[in-house]
Amino acid sequence: MFPAYDDSTSQDPQMLFEIAEVKVRHKRQWDNDTSRYNYNQMKYYVKIIQPLADNAIRLFNDIDDHSKTLSRSDKRKYIRSREKEIKREFDDQIRKLNKTQGKYLVMLINRELEMTCYKIVRELKSPVAATYYRTWAGANGIPLNKVYRAEDNPNFERIVKRLGY
Repeated sequence: MFPAYDDSTSQDPQMLFEIAEVKVRHKRQWDNDTSRYNYNQMKYYVKIIQPLADNAIRLFNDIDDHSKTLSRSDKRKYIRSREKEIKREFDDQIRKLNKTQGKYLVMLINRELEMTCYKIVRELKSPVAATYYRTWAGANGIPLNKVYRAEDNPNFERIVKRLGY
């Protein structure tokens, strides 16, 4: 429907319409096909690991909130019971990831929790287990104790923001 206007005024009639907000971005210029391919591959990988990261972050927050009120021994029992549940639920999905996807998963978890995966494992399991996992991950090119910084990963940050994080 068009808005009505008054003909008795001496001014020209004006019609006002409200339109949805539009974000205008410039077309991305790539240095070469390899950089474009790497960006698109990163975007594809982040879309694959996003549900895993969401669940991992949710579970960590759940465990952290619940275990704050428990004693040390009860906390360990609770974490062990949740660990079995997590292994049943996510073990197959995580084993299917390649090294690059694992690296991006660690980066996304570090970004969202503002805490390194090494510190998470150390807090939930033990310093010995955290050192073991850090060593294993480091041998596979995944830095568990590297602090995530957005300025070090501009393409990753851009992709994650566009996906709604």
